[in-house]
Amino acid sequence: MPYFRDGVHRYMTPDDFRGLRDAGLEIGSHTLNHASLPGLLRVNFGALQSELVNSRAFLEAELGQPVDLFA
Repeated sequence: MPYFRDGVHRYMTPDDFRGLRDAGLEIGSHTLNHASLPGLLRVNFGALQSELVNSRAFLEAELGQPVDLFA
């Protein structure tokens, strides 16, 4: 899943997301891999859909609630 350290970035963990939710913040989905959405729109619409749909599904499964925002 998208939560790991790659030597440069530190991606959020499910515990991070739950902590923000429990602190009263509303969580919105983004993408799974910080892909260039305009680029994917031009060359691979299925990959674009996967980035968006799977990001939201992951968060909803981890948070146990709907995710209605996109950042």
